[in-house]
Amino acid sequence: MDFEEFVRALALRNAVKHKGRASASALVGAVLAQFPEFRIQGSALLQKVQDVVDQVNLLSLAEQEVVVQQLGQAPVRERLQGLRPLEGVSEQGIVMRFAPSPSGALHIGHAYTLLLSALYVRRYGGRCIVRIEDTNPENIYPEAYHLIEESARWITREGISDVVVQSDRLELYYDYASRALEGGFAYVCTCDPEGFKVISDARRECPCRSLSVQEQLARWAWMLKDAPQGSCVMRIKTDMAHKNPALRDFPAMRINTAEHPRAKTKYRVWPLMNFSVFVDDVEMGMTHIIRAKDHADNAKKQAFLYAYFGKVEPRTQFVGKINFEGLPLSASKTRQRIAAGEFSGWDDLRLPFLPALRRRGYQPEAFWRYTEEVGVTATDKTIPVEVFFKNLNAFNKAIVDPVADRFFVVETPVRVPLQGAKDVQVSLDLHPGRKRGGRVFRIGEEILLDARDWSALALGGLLRLKDTLTARRVGDGLVMEGMGMDEARAHDLPIVHFLPVEDARACTLLYPDGSVCEGYCEAGVGALEPGVVFQAERKGFFRLEAKEPRPVLVFGHR
Repeated sequence: MDFEEFVRALALRNAVKHKGRASASALVGAVLAQFPEFRIQGSALLQKVQDVVDQVNLLSLAEQEVVVQQLGQAPVRERLQGLRPLEGVSEQGIVMRFAPSPSGALHIGHAYTLLLSALYVRRYGGRCIVRIEDTNPENIYPEAYHLIEESARWITREGISDVVVQSDRLELYYDYASRALEGGFAYVCTCDPEGFKVISDARRECPCRSLSVQEQLARWAWMLKDAPQGSCVMRIKTDMAHKNPALRDFPAMRINTAEHPRAKTKYRVWPLMNFSVFVDDVEMGMTHIIRAKDHADNAKKQAFLYAYFGKVEPRTQFVGKINFEGLPLSASKTRQRIAAGEFSGWDDLRLPFLPALRRRGYQPEAFWRYTEEVGVTATDKTIPVEVFFKNLNAFNKAIVDPVADRFFVVETPVRVPLQGAKDVQVSLDLHPGRKRGGRVFRIGEEILLDARDWSALALGGLLRLKDTLTARRVGDGLVMEGMGMDEARAHDLPIVHFLPVEDARACTLLYPDGSVCEGYCEAGVGALEPGVVFQAERKGFFRLEAKEPRPVLVFGHR
């Protein structure tokens, strides 16, 4: 079944369900679940779906029903699941890494790159290492060390073998630097940056390059002891005539006397990224690497080091940049906004950082599925925020819906008298397919309704209290009617959730737009363990964040 046929079948079913009018926005999640390759099209995809929906909506409801009967079962497109196989996998498995800088909490972009490695290790066995790259003392957010490890362990379901911090490994980098100088493929350069650029642009060699090994080691000792910051750097010899200026004798070690949050003032010489990454990848036995394609030149620089030290380069794949359109992913800017009080912290529900998404009840496996759908691709992508969350919500719903207990939640409550139901008792299901019964309501003489449901009910109008009874509005109250569920459906009555006053428990509802609502939930919600995700019927999925002094419910998605 091709794309247009698939969308048309979905649109027809959606139209029949909604009295002849299909909605394009309601179909996007299902379309992306079956055609993930269309994700990069963003708003263009929405327009394609809308074009098909417009054609379907031209048909009458009776015509739509006839076509749906002819279609038979709902459309399913066969496709391969998971990531494509890796080459060069040994019987011992693989070693891969995720290497963030400690500038803030992990966000959804980090989740994708981390999970590419973690899911491959999950498939083949081996080790997935989180390596926190903190060799720039001036760009470190101390809380990030804990935030990174906590989120990485959560989103991989404890799939992290080790958490390594580069600032704990300075002596190892010093050893490799000494070996590079002794081997004659590194030198300490005292040229100022502008002077070296002039030499490099002329494709000439720096005078420091040809000094003896003894002189280089003496300069290295000076760097480590008391050379002024900015007076010198250690460079790796490459090819000063290379057509790419970035690859000409690149710097590997430099002096930075700023106090480090972890190492304090113990060290004054710090490795630059290419040198520390090479050393760590060698020492950790890295076999496969997935990195952003904007690191292609860095991979070429590191290739010189692999050759000089006689080491085998790991197999490397490059991925393109994903621009999550409309999402604030800058850790430094978010830090400033948290400090200014604009956000309450990294778990503020308005943020696309993992602590916030975890708080909303998203499950790690939803991110796994998203990562598998995108796969390893060097193509840059722009994904609108609404498309990303439609996709993620669909994956998360598939995980939590089969196990989430059902409860009623009423926000903006109104107390409504109810006549004729004083002795009525009903048993409701905790889950329609998994847990029959489990919720017992004694209706009583007064119930709580959502103010919007109550204001929408005209005098004399009928409504159906979900799974319970039918009632008519008389004055400022309700009177029970004898109408059953089938008859209520035939009359197309509004079905509303409610709470008997005696069974209601005050609660606080938190939403991703930052809004807070004081409402009521079933007493049974308070019996759940904090962290459990449940479905508030007609509203969506909530995560119970706290039980005392009153339940706090965090909204995830519908």
